[in-house]
Amino acid sequence: MKKKIDWRGFRGFVACFVPLALYFLLGLAVLFLGDVWFPFADGVTLTLWVDLLYLVFGFGFLWKFCPGRISDLCRRLSFRESWEVVSVGILFTALMQVLVNVWVLLYPDPKFTETSQDTFSQVSVLMLFTVCAAGPFCEEFLFRFLIYGRLRTVRDNITAAVISSLLFSFLHGNLVQGVLLFFLGVFCCYWQEKRGFFGAVLFHMSFNLVPAVISIMR
Repeated sequence: MKKKIDWRGFRGFVACFVPLALYFLLGLAVLFLGDVWFPFADGVTLTLWVDLLYLVFGFGFLWKFCPGRISDLCRRLSFRESWEVVSVGILFTALMQVLVNVWVLLYPDPKFTETSQDTFSQVSVLMLFTVCAAGPFCEEFLFRFLIYGRLRTVRDNITAAVISSLLFSFLHGNLVQGVLLFFLGVFCCYWQEKRGFFGAVLFHMSFNLVPAVISIMR
């Protein structure tokens, strides 16, 4: 007897990727309008616009149609919990930085080097805010709160973590950064389960803060 396809479950699975599609569409719109209205805007500025607009639309949608999920974002962290997340985040970043340096030394990746230089070449308040605050908050809202949070309702937690982390790594466009951010995504899923949404955000912020501080010290 032929097994019937569970179209309801399939639609639920596909629906998990709608937030990412909307993020891409918003990014394309900002890039197009940026070229027309702000031809001299750099990549950091345009990224910040995409992140802030997505957060406004995303929170507006939740407030209007899913008010119950807003409470999931409001779990507070104690000082001890925050220190735990930040400490592990810094240690994780230091370990990943060593592995990446060895990898790039053995197998140079021009695209990864170019991306790093573009991001941290000019240290400014805007760059620090985008890389260490707005970026992590938006990416955790998209990949962990929306995508991972939805996937774990139709798949087990490990599968949901792997899929959302793969999507997160593919977004950044080069092999070295992709592998690095895959593991970051998995760890952020872990912290979301253990310490809630702000635990994942704080871990991601710690991860981005280390290279930003290094660029300032240079």
